[in-house]
Amino acid sequence: MTLLASLLLIALGGYAVFAALFDTRNHRRLWRGVAIGCLVLLILLLAGCVTREAPPPEPPPLPAPVLCAAPVGMTVQEPEPERPAGAITQRDVAAYLVELHRWGWRGWRRLSSVRAHAKACASNANDESMKEY
Repeated sequence: MTLLASLLLIALGGYAVFAALFDTRNHRRLWRGVAIGCLVLLILLLAGCVTREAPPPEPPPLPAPVLCAAPVGMTVQEPEPERPAGAITQRDVAAYLVELHRWGWRGWRRLSSVRAHAKACASNANDESMKEY
């Protein structure tokens, strides 16, 4: 709306200048019409400024992130048991499965201790008595 009104204001002003230079008979009547048209367009331009929406308020700042890194001993990777190779017997396969089961069980235990450590760290960070003001 504002752009259209400003273009019309420029066009009317240009027409008034052209008519004033080349047409002398209707000089007063033309200038009066152009002046009224310019005032109307100027009011439209200024009204466009009033109807502009206010920018939205800034969102509140995000809380500080809680950094709870697990100790290095909890995250070190244990090597996988070696697979039997060559001429293997049922006893070799059973021993490998037992070792694989123990290896997996130790991994799950380690994972549960990392989760417990992270949960304790997060609860300590959210504790109101621990925060400094």
